[in-house]
Amino acid sequence: MSHIGRRRETPPNFILIFVDDQGYQDLGRYGAEKINTPRVDRMAAEGIRFTDFDVSVQCADVGKALVPTERHAS
Repeated sequence: MSHIGRRRETPPNFILIFVDDQGYQDLGRYGAEKINTPRVDRMAAEGIRFTDFDVSVQCADVGKALVPTERHAS
């Protein structure tokens, strides 16, 4: 049987962080020293990190509008 269609007993924890003019290299976990980011550094150390991606400047506002939930801070 495929895993498709099976429901997890507990949903995964997923945090979506939108920032403007910041790259992952601006966080302490990746060597930055100007900004203290201990909680984000801890999440990066304990979770899955996605570091290979491209973002188009023209799509920044569209990307925010396409988030499929209203359960996030703006």
